[in-house]
Amino acid sequence: MVTGIVIGASVPACVTTQPAVAYSAINVPPRALVRRAPADVDVVLGETPLRPHVDVGLFEVYEGQRPDGTWESTEEMIQKLHLYAALRGCDAVKIFGVTGGAYQLRTVRGGCEMYTDEAAQHAVVKPAPPLPGEGKPCPMIPGPTGGADCPGALVCKADRCVSPYP
Repeated sequence: MVTGIVIGASVPACVTTQPAVAYSAINVPPRALVRRAPADVDVVLGETPLRPHVDVGLFEVYEGQRPDGTWESTEEMIQKLHLYAALRGCDAVKIFGVTGGAYQLRTVRGGCEMYTDEAAQHAVVKPAPPLPGEGKPCPMIPGPTGGADCPGALVCKADRCVSPYP
C-alpha cells in the first residue's frame, strides 16, 4: 500500500494599493536635504550625473496592486521613485534598474544624488507644494488590523497625514 501525504501551506497575501518604498542612507549629505517639487529633481538612467555629486542613499520601490486588482506598471513605479526622491530632498535620482518580473513582483532601485558643485552650494530650493491630503487628519481603517489611511506617499503621524521624510 502506498500512502501519499501532501503538505500545503496557505499564507494570506498582503496586497497594497500603493507600492512600499524603502530608503537606506549611505553617505552624509553635503548639505541639508530639503523637500522639493518632483520637477526640480533630475532623473538619470544608468549613468552617473555629469555634475559632481555624492551618492546619499538608496531607494527601493516595490510593485503594488491597484484597487482594481491590476499591478502597477514600471512607469508608475518610476514616477513613485521620482516623487520620493523629491520628498527626500535629492538633487537627482539615478535609476539603477528593475528586478523581478514574469512570476515575481518587480522592484525599481535608484540612488539619491546630491550635487556638490558651486551652483548647488548656493542654489535656493523652491518650496514644494503640499501633497493632496497633507496636514489632514488620518482616517482610521476599521477592522482587525486597524491603522490609519493617508493618500499616496503620505504617512500618519500624530493623527495627521504628513510626508514620510522630515
